[in-house]
Amino acid sequence: MYADHLYEKSGVDITKLLVQKKKLEAKRLRKEKKEQKKAKKEAKKRAEEMLEAPELSDKEEKLAVVIVAEPELDPCGDSGLPKAIILDLSPVNFLDTVGLKTLRDIHRDYGDAGVKVLLSGCQSCVIENLEEGGFFNDKVTKAVLFSTVHDAVLHCQQGDTEEAMKGTQF
Repeated sequence: MYADHLYEKSGVDITKLLVQKKKLEAKRLRKEKKEQKKAKKEAKKRAEEMLEAPELSDKEEKLAVVIVAEPELDPCGDSGLPKAIILDLSPVNFLDTVGLKTLRDIHRDYGDAGVKVLLSGCQSCVIENLEEGGFFNDKVTKAVLFSTVHDAVLHCQQGDTEEAMKGTQF
């Protein structure tokens, strides 16, 4: 219920977005595999030619270098997608396992889509519930906690620089 309302408010269809992202990743992997096959075939062909051809001069050897792969831009860059979602948990004074699971699902779904999920205004008892429930792990650290919504917004605006990390988090 909470997650559905959040998905509706954010205007992001997470399931559709994740399916599209998986398709793009599969397409990219197929393309890379095809390019690797092609490069391997070309290298084999060139090796055979080198054995048959007389020795090349230094100038000709330098021209024989081939670029196998070029970095390409991220095709998933969607400018209509928010960079972060800040959940104000200041009115929450207890978090049960269902709430914990909901927050975990929201963090996972939006995180997979490339959207940061930040929590602000958490009372100490809620932080304890998050710790006891195993919310924090290698991927989700306490760096997602902020004392106020304003601090979380400033963090988003400044990016992940060290200056933004000073003094705004728990």
